[in-house]
Amino acid sequence: DLAAQVALSHLRLRNDPTFAREVLAGAAAMGESRAQVIARAELLVRDSPDQWRAAVAMLDAMPPAGGPDYLLHYSRAMIRFAARQEFAAALADIDRAVSIRPRAWQAHRLRLNLLIGMQRWQEARAEADLLLASPWIDYDWRIWSDAAVLAAILENPEQGIEEMTRFFERNPFAAREWNWMAQTLESTARSHEARDAGNNRDRILRNEARYNHRLARWHETRGNREQARQLLRQLIADDPDNRLAREDLARVDGR
Repeated sequence: DLAAQVALSHLRLRNDPTFAREVLAGAAAMGESRAQVIARAELLVRDSPDQWRAAVAMLDAMPPAGGPDYLLHYSRAMIRFAARQEFAAALADIDRAVSIRPRAWQAHRLRLNLLIGMQRWQEARAEADLLLASPWIDYDWRIWSDAAVLAAILENPEQGIEEMTRFFERNPFAAREWNWMAQTLESTARSHEARDAGNNRDRILRNEARYNHRLARWHETRGNREQARQLLRQLIADDPDNRLAREDLARVDGR
């Protein structure tokens, strides 16, 4: 039904489980459709990854679709991937989903994630190439980053550097990717460029730390002590010498 499809769209593409739950709650009075079961199963594993078996069982208990069931295969694969469980079974499901809808780019993206997780580098690289040439790249430009890492793993660091540069055209504020770039440039004897990449990484990390510290204090002033505590603990884990964060954490903890 339309409501459940909207919920799935917000859950998968917009990463908005709150809105997805609201839509499903409003649709419950109309009876439970297959799409609603799928959405509830995906919400379950998002909230509690250890409940992945229960989520898969919800899908398996649905009546047969009466034909090729792309949604079942895709969702079952995504649930296993989200829980980091049974990648081989998840890959079998996503292969089936892609055979049903060969141009379902979101399924190809999940297939790429699974192949990377299984360290099947050559197959992952072929999947990345397919996605780079697809319309999906305009939506999910992190594929450039994955492709770059795969290129380096497959001993083509220059191609990886070029592809990571394409990623930075879309997101120049990713510290992890700048760290990868610095290391890869250094490995190819491009030391000056490696230093520049390292400087970009360090600047981004400093800015992120400042932002997260301000955010922690904002949460504290509004009584959101647990959110403040989590941010401050992460700041200290990243920089054990962060005296201000330690002082703020002591205050939040009432010490």
